[in-house]
Amino acid sequence: MLKLKNTLIIIGFLFLSFNLLSQNSLQSGCVVYNIKMNPKQSVKNIQGSRGFHQMRKKMENVFPKLKFTLRFDRNESIFFMNPNLEIDGKEFLNKLAIIATRGESKFFINKNEKLVLEQKSYFGEDFLVKFSTDDLKWTLINEKKIIGKYTCYKAAVKRVNSGPLKKGEKFSTYIAWYCPDIPFNFGPYEFTALPGLILELSNDHIIYTASIIKLSKEETKIERPSQGKLITKEEFEGIGKKAFENR
Repeated sequence: MLKLKNTLIIIGFLFLSFNLLSQNSLQSGCVVYNIKMNPKQSVKNIQGSRGFHQMRKKMENVFPKLKFTLRFDRNESIFFMNPNLEIDGKEFLNKLAIIATRGESKFFINKNEKLVLEQKSYFGEDFLVKFSTDDLKWTLINEKKIIGKYTCYKAAVKRVNSGPLKKGEKFSTYIAWYCPDIPFNFGPYEFTALPGLILELSNDHIIYTASIIKLSKEETKIERPSQGKLITKEEFEGIGKKAFENR
């Protein structure tokens, strides 16, 4: 009996070691996220005119057509909206949905440099807005749930657009569900620095959920955005404030 017990312990240890070795050999991956409106913020629960509610209801039909992709290796990632020929970016509701999901921007992260670059256009000019991953102050929460076949754990962070929370500013709380079994510290947009890949991200309005997860033992090349004027978030906010005042 003792011999059998020892044998089972050895088998369990070997299985665990093999699993950890397999995870550590992963070098890159790709995730596609579906999006939908957060049901907690349904049309009935939001104040506004009848026209506003009708417009929001129509946007709920646009969101499922939008797909976002996260590509990553051990050190870098890039997140962007997938091109969709069915979506006319000039049509008002489609344009509004793209703006609401920040679909016009690309987000690049370099973990070693603790750097986030948001590539975006503003009044016809291209910018690379930079800020630090240290701005993310995650709170880990002792809750878990299954997404697909993966066990995920909950974390929360307060954000003001693409940047850290400042005193007196209105903020959104983002909830992330990350998977420690997928050993990459990335997720949608600038959200990073959790002990596992983010498979679901939500705020009060939108939920992003991984629908396709591809992991590879092959290395890949993440293209760093280079088009645009490199500025800080504070400098970009100054440009926006000046443009608003001039209007």
